[in-house]
Amino acid sequence: MLPVTSRGTPHNVSVGIQLLDLPLVSVFIPSFLATIESDYDYRLYIGYDYGDMWYDNDTNWDKLLSFITTRITDSSHLRLNVSVRPILLFGVEQRITPIWNTLATAAYKDMCDYFYPANDDILIRTKGWTSAAIRTLKTCVVASNFGIVTFKDLNNCVMPTFHLVHRTHLDLHEGIYYPLPTHGDGQDPWIFGVYRPWKCAFFIEHYELKNRVVI
Repeated sequence: MLPVTSRGTPHNVSVGIQLLDLPLVSVFIPSFLATIESDYDYRLYIGYDYGDMWYDNDTNWDKLLSFITTRITDSSHLRLNVSVRPILLFGVEQRITPIWNTLATAAYKDMCDYFYPANDDILIRTKGWTSAAIRTLKTCVVASNFGIVTFKDLNNCVMPTFHLVHRTHLDLHEGIYYPLPTHGDGQDPWIFGVYRPWKCAFFIEHYELKNRVVI
């Protein structure tokens, strides 16, 4: 699940925002494709605001999807299975809680098994994070696939940030990923706190990422 925006993207004003100016293209996609595994089907649910200067444009999406397809083809010896579903967001205006919930609902209805919220400027550093997280999640003493797995964020070592959960999380919360009134940044402490009392909030420190590589 991947919210994106072109707002605040550094670029040459004389030519406008170009594909490679986007952190999604320069940071996330290359690191994502370099660290995923051929044993899984990955779906990128990319959410963007109605009226976004760059993303709300069919021609630009053609360029973006072509770029992603080319990068996957370049990695074809790994037989990566990646698909993209653009999600146009109405009325959320960068409020992150409803954005996550909208993307999660789409993935839930598509019968996705595992959910991984990400930012477009995350640099994923360690290959094999998918298998490691799923293996860990299945060790929960309450039930297999109950709980949450977080990774080591090199730019935030104090609080767990990006994570992986099973669709069981949505089953338990009536299909809502973050049943929270806040639109700020309280999602990570909340979801980690849900599973900590059950001893099913896992942290795998050997699998690293860097959030906010591009500011």
